[in-house]
Amino acid sequence: MKYQMLKDANVEEIKGYYKSIQGKFNVEAEIPNCIFYNPTKVYVFDLWGLLDGNIQYVFNSTKKTGEHEVLWIPKYNNIYANEYMYINLNVDQIDFRELWDQNKLTIFLEQGCMFDLNGNWIIYFDLEENIAILGVFSDSISLNNFPISPHTEETFLDEYLMIPIEKIDKKNKILMKQYNQNFVKVFLENYLKHD
Repeated sequence: MKYQMLKDANVEEIKGYYKSIQGKFNVEAEIPNCIFYNPTKVYVFDLWGLLDGNIQYVFNSTKKTGEHEVLWIPKYNNIYANEYMYINLNVDQIDFRELWDQNKLTIFLEQGCMFDLNGNWIIYFDLEENIAILGVFSDSISLNNFPISPHTEETFLDEYLMIPIEKIDKKNKILMKQYNQNFVKVFLENYLKHD
C-alpha cells in the first residue's frame, strides 16, 4: 500500500527542504553535538515515547497556531533518500507503528527531521540512540503538557549511563567509559543542563 503522505523525491529536492530550516538546524552536526541554532526550548524523548504518546499532542498544538502542514525528511545528503513525508494535520491520521511494521519509517528515523512549515518546531530523530529531540523556535506554540514526560537529566542518566558490572572484561569497561564520556556527558551538556 502506498501511503498518500509519502511523496517521491530525490536528494536535491530533500536538500531544498532543509534550506527552509537552515537558520535553525545544523545539517552537518550529529548528536551528542548541538544540532539546533538558538531554540527557545528543547525537549528530549525516547523515540517511541514521542511517536506513540506525544506526537499527536505536538500536532494538535501546531494546529492551534494556524499551521496545518508538516514535513518529515530523511537525513541531509542521504543518497538512498527517495521519499519525504508530507503530513496535512487536518486530514492525515498516522499510525506510526504500522508504518514501522511495513518498513516505511527507517529512513526517516535515521537522523531525519520533522518540522511544521512555519518552523515553530523541529524534531530530530536518531534511531541508533533511540532518541527524538524537539527544538521549539517560537513562542506562538505552547508545549508544556506532554502525555509522556520528556527526559530530565536524571531519567536520561538512568537510561543511558553505562555502569560496568563486576564480571565484565576490561575492553568492554573501556568502551562503556568512552560512551559515557563521549556521548552521555556531551549530550547532557548540550540538551539537558539548561533547565
